[in-house]
Amino acid sequence: MVKRVLITGGGGFVGANLAHQLVERGDEVHVCVRPDGDLWRLQELRGRIHVHAVDLGQRDPVLDLVSDLRPQWVVNCAVGGGGHPRTEDQRHGAMECNVLGTFHLLEAVRAAGSEKFVQLSSSLEYGPQSHPLTESSPLEPITFRGMTKAAATLACLQAARTDGVPVVCLRVFSIYGAWESGHRLVPIAIRAAQNDLTMRITRSGFRRDLIHIDDVLRAIVLAAETHGGLGEAINIGTGRQTSNEKVIEAVEAVTDRKIRIQPGEYPASPSDTGHWSADISKAEQLLGWRPEVSLAEGLRRTAIWFRNNEHLYRETSDGTHP
Repeated sequence: MVKRVLITGGGGFVGANLAHQLVERGDEVHVCVRPDGDLWRLQELRGRIHVHAVDLGQRDPVLDLVSDLRPQWVVNCAVGGGGHPRTEDQRHGAMECNVLGTFHLLEAVRAAGSEKFVQLSSSLEYGPQSHPLTESSPLEPITFRGMTKAAATLACLQAARTDGVPVVCLRVFSIYGAWESGHRLVPIAIRAAQNDLTMRITRSGFRRDLIHIDDVLRAIVLAAETHGGLGEAINIGTGRQTSNEKVIEAVEAVTDRKIRIQPGEYPASPSDTGHWSADISKAEQLLGWRPEVSLAEGLRRTAIWFRNNEHLYRETSDGTHP
């Protein structure tokens, strides 16, 4: 059955990938983007999707958009303030988009009677811990972005409990794959291998739970289609953590290229930690979901995509694209 779907943050990494997949499914896809947003990931879909330039921080335009469209599914992939906001303007942007924007969407979904609201939450909500992260782990974010995402998740869960809003929150871990921004670990490593570039990396010891975008998209669709997970926060990861050094070795294996590295020359992210993995038993129990794409296979798919789309990243001065 064809669904009318509204994807907020539709010009971003996850939102654009979801738009591509749902168009191929035959769904009626609407994407909400920032008025000043870059639509480079959506160019191939021109004429096949409906684009709406709306600031999620503005209540009335959000309510009007959802009321006019009456989407069956709303998937909130929007993230404001950049990766890790540092300036006051970036922090205000993160609060307006991640917290106030989510609140506006919850109000709009409740009024429109949408079937499902899927919130893309973040593992950053937990903060570093020395064991696999479960949904019952305390929320102790150490980054501003993690704090805003935690606040948004709590707003969603409260709306589900008190107002009956049909919400599922997916706490995704470290996503990689096609259309990813070029300044992140996997794209940098792949492009270094394919273009014989020297790669600056962080000091050793940082690990992350890497999950391929195809597994994330499958989780989103399952959360939207099934009744499992209503009013719940659910981890979406692999349960396996990989060091940056091992990721680079894996990229070398799938590309059959050696990467020249400069250890310790790349600054650590505020969220970098020595232990970061998900307990995913709840996703299997409530959604019937488990990751299907191994790291080697995911990197192989991603390397092929970057080889075929290298021109998209050469169009910017630093070769990274937004």
